[in-house]
Amino acid sequence: MYLFSNIIKHVFHIHQFNTHRITYITTALQNIVLSYCIRTLWIWSVP
Repeated sequence: MYLFSNIIKHVFHIHQFNTHRITYITTALQNIVLSYCIRTLWIWSVP
């Protein structure tokens, strides 16, 4: 029973870590896209 709960805890920890990493990657991608869009708009807005 102890081993089973330990495995569950371990799996949950891995899942939590992966979720955190996915969130981090998504945030990084959003920032890259946002900065690219702003830079493109800025270039187009300057005559």
